[in-house]
Amino acid sequence: MKKIIAQLFALFITCHTFAQTAADDIDNIAIGTKVLITEVAKKDFYFDNRADFLNTTGIVNYTLIKDKNGFYKGRIDCENGKSYNFTRVKVVIQKQEDTAAAT
Repeated sequence: MKKIIAQLFALFITCHTFAQTAADDIDNIAIGTKVLITEVAKKDFYFDNRADFLNTTGIVNYTLIKDKNGFYKGRIDCENGKSYNFTRVKVVIQKQEDTAAAT
């Protein structure tokens, strides 16, 4: 009986871990996604220069990972041509224009 309980517990832990990982991946933003920067947190390295970033768009260069407070960390190539490694930034995903349709 103890062996069955131990196996069931192990199965529960495995399923819970997998489900949590899958749920976390939903909140991440993939490389190549166009985003609008809407907020830079006080604890981010770029906070003092946030006026340079707010309401600007960029392309995700390194997967943005969402934390429990709704902020992302990762690299964004901004429209000024520079790449920035944010640690706490809020973004909104932007619809990318279909360049094939434009030609």
